[in-house]
Amino acid sequence: MAAEIRWKRLSAVFQKSMNSLSPVHKIGAQMADIYRIHEPTVSKADVKRRMIELLEMVNLPARVYNQYPHELSGGMMQRVSIAMSLMHHPRLLIMDEATTALDVITQGQILDEIMELERTLRTTRIMITHDMSVVAYACKKVAVMYAGCLVEFGDVRTVLADPQHPYTQGLLATIPSLTGEKKLVRGIPGSIPDLSEPIRGCVFAPRCAHARDICRTQAPPAVDLSAGRTAACHFAGAGGGEPGGEHDR
Repeated sequence: MAAEIRWKRLSAVFQKSMNSLSPVHKIGAQMADIYRIHEPTVSKADVKRRMIELLEMVNLPARVYNQYPHELSGGMMQRVSIAMSLMHHPRLLIMDEATTALDVITQGQILDEIMELERTLRTTRIMITHDMSVVAYACKKVAVMYAGCLVEFGDVRTVLADPQHPYTQGLLATIPSLTGEKKLVRGIPGSIPDLSEPIRGCVFAPRCAHARDICRTQAPPAVDLSAGRTAACHFAGAGGGEPGGEHDR
């Protein structure tokens, strides 16, 4: 069952492409092995033709088919990983920090390619990242998680323009602005909780400047702010995540 799902219905691209590729096998051989999982009877010539098509689809030359991973740059290896993940047209593509280790120019090129391939192949994409600029550029919806809990969800433009959870606000405050008045960039104080111990109340309360007694004793529900948008904060919708209302008395 796992073999039927992997690569065809579900595929993934990870941050360190070198760790996803065998250093002792050529790129073409590794791609062919994956392709034959779902196409075991295809001829060797047809496999090579299909693999070269995939490489060219992610803007890699045909010669990469006969090269080893160490002969490629980081951006080229990441493109190989993307080509591998798309070869069977998966319904869901998970990208776990897939562009974090790349330089800004290469990252932008790969994000453009991914979005174009998504439109062409009609694949659903989930991106896991700490880079809010990637979210803003390449995503339509955003789910902000902290310590394994979903703290805010909604349309990217709405959430980034008006964050309602203090953690989302803290993340955005760490990004320097390229326009307007210069402001001191501050990190979020404190550290993540020990998840091996039971957590009482809001998981973000120990690091939240707006936390009150209710935050330390009761886990906040997901507040429905508008159509499809939620925030798990006792004060969401009452001053952008800041204390307000009856619970602050």
